Amino acid sequence: MPVRQVSCLPQRSVSPCLPQRPASPHYEKSSPSSEWRNWPAQLLVDGRAPARPKAPNRIRVQPPAHSPQQQPYLPQRISVQSPRPGRPHAQQFPQPQSPGPSPRQAPGSRPEAHMAQLVHLLGRPFFAELLAGPNQVCHAALAAAGALVEQAVHMGIDYRRLGQGWDHPVSRSQYRNGWHPSTTCVESRRRAQESQQHLCLAFKQVVQGRQNLKAAVVNAFLREIGAEGNEAVGRSASFAGVAAALEAELLLPLRCLNEAQSCMGHTFSGEPVPADKVQETVQAITKAVVSEPGGFAEWRYTCAVGRKQLEGLTAEQAKTWREPSSLAHAGALRTHECEKTELSLFWSTKIGGPSHGFDFEGQCLLPLLSNARNKVILLSDPALLSSPAARVHFRLLWARQASKLEPRLWLERLNYDHDLSEQEIQHEVWIAAVLSHALQKADAMQVPLSVDLALEEQLQAVVSARSQECRVLQVSETFVLRPSNGVCEASDYLNSRHDWVQLSEEDTPVRHRVLYMPGNFSGGVVQS
Repeated sequence: MPVRQVSCLPQRSVSPCLPQRPASPHYEKSSPSSEWRNWPAQLLVDGRAPARPKAPNRIRVQPPAHSPQQQPYLPQRISVQSPRPGRPHAQQFPQPQSPGPSPRQAPGSRPEAHMAQLVHLLGRPFFAELLAGPNQVCHAALAAAGALVEQAVHMGIDYRRLGQGWDHPVSRSQYRNGWHPSTTCVESRRRAQESQQHLCLAFKQVVQGRQNLKAAVVNAFLREIGAEGNEAVGRSASFAGVAAALEAELLLPLRCLNEAQSCMGHTFSGEPVPADKVQETVQAITKAVVSEPGGFAEWRYTCAVGRKQLEGLTAEQAKTWREPSSLAHAGALRTHECEKTELSLFWSTKIGGPSHGFDFEGQCLLPLLSNARNKVILLSDPALLSSPAARVHFRLLWARQASKLEPRLWLERLNYDHDLSEQEIQHEVWIAAVLSHALQKADAMQVPLSVDLALEEQLQAVVSARSQECRVLQVSETFVLRPSNGVCEASDYLNSRHDWVQLSEEDTPVRHRVLYMPGNFSGGVVQS
């Protein structure tokens, strides 16, 4: 069986005192006789496993325990000359502070946490000088500067040297904690040290009155994501756009997409992906993100390719599709689409899997980021530490019906966050919640909803609890995929290729699905 290495760059070097990561996995085609047969039913596609790479066992990296007398590491202490107290001298790169409750998991604490990061980097005397400097410093600029420090230093990963690969963190909390081997390896700690030194120099210029803090944050952010010399991105960048990107923790996703494009040159099946198209798409994404808080979402829906994907919807239907719908369920459970800025799309595929993400099979994420037809439904429960706890791809597609095309909402399978235990996952409850959300969207748009045959029983149960007039039937349909704005398209449910270059219109194979038809829908559907 031919195999292809996941990591496209040489294996990173790790200090002898750091936990060693497992060897990089290989691509593996699924077959009935392979180990995929043990997969949960929720992850199977038409009785087979998705055409995705083999996932290693989930890695839970635990930080070393601190003695009562030993203080945890603070980000400004990165130094190759001063090894961390209590650690063997061979450990040349001190580690970020131990995890514990993340400030992002404590509502209302984020600004204070960002300020603390800035104080740690600059020291209290220098921070006081910054506040008393000739240029007035606003709270928003301080918060953005603190977030920049945390993401570049504490969470920093050097994608330029490490590239993309399966052995990067698999959940958002692993990035935030800063204890994953991708963060603690020598290459990433050197990059974090360089970032720290550059940020100190930039903020010193603010104290000296040579530039204001907002401009310093913008310039430093572009440098950190590898877009410093990109004139097109630089001209479009604004402080409001960069601050929104930092609030959404986009430094690492944008850094990886900009600096590790050489790892996005082939699809799962080995089909070449045009490098110039990838570069153009990543530049367009980066420009849109840093332009203004809503610039990314505006670009997705108003660019020429995005408008073409939604062509055929009424103005009201297109508006409803774009709206970030939210639905409350029993208890505190909530299903919701991404916020109006849609910046959380960058992190959405880090919820569950095995799946692609910004630092693994990055070309598969570009279609989700770039296409107006693609969204996700997220499921959040404040009682869980992982929030959102689950996500599912949600698409607006066109079914070929005789001589015309009819719109369809297309729902895929639910994926659960890697940090959740089996006891925390409420499979039936969560699937019902996601189906209810999708049905509400279908009713609001008056567009049929297409779901997998395996979900027919759950769909019938949810529909029976509703009072709306409707029909549920099995259908066999072919879907038209208009050209992708993200070079590729990726799905294990539209066809069996997982990801493929999709620069021209094409038809899917016949898909056997279950269709929910709102009562007022007037289209023609042939039942299987």
